[in-house]
Amino acid sequence: MSARLAMAAALLAARLATAGDLASPELPPGGLLGGGSLASVGQHGVMNTIATDQRGREHRLAASQRGRQNTATVAQDGVANTVELQQDGKGNEATVIQGGTGNSALVDQHGNANSARIEQYGHDTSARITQTGNGKRATMIQH
Repeated sequence: MSARLAMAAALLAARLATAGDLASPELPPGGLLGGGSLASVGQHGVMNTIATDQRGREHRLAASQRGRQNTATVAQDGVANTVELQQDGKGNEATVIQGGTGNSALVDQHGNANSARIEQYGHDTSARITQTGNGKRATMIQH
C-alpha cells in the first residue's frame, strides 16, 4: 500500500493541468516522463484536467477530452505500459494506475458524471472500460 501512496503523491507533485480550447501540451522525454515515454493530450472545452506521471521507460499515453470538467489521472511505472483515454461530456472522471511490463488500458467515456478506475499490476494484462450514458461507475483491478 505504501508504494501506491508514494506513486499517488508523486503524481500529484507532477500534475499536468491545462484548460481552454484545444490545449495540447508538448511533453519532452525526461522531464515529467520516464525515458522514452510519450504523452499525447488533446483537449477541447473548459476546465478539463489531465495529470500524468510516467516512471520507468517506453510508456505511452494518448488522451482526448471534449466538454467540460472532465478529469483524468494516469500513473505508470515499469516498462512499456499503454493507456488510451477518451472523455466526451461533462464531469467524467477516470483513473488508470499501472505497474509492471506490457500492460494496456482503454477508457472510453461518453456522457456525464461517469467514473472509471483501472489498476493493473503485473505483466501483459489488458483492461477496457466503455461507459455510455450518465452516472455510470466501473472499477477493474488486476494482479
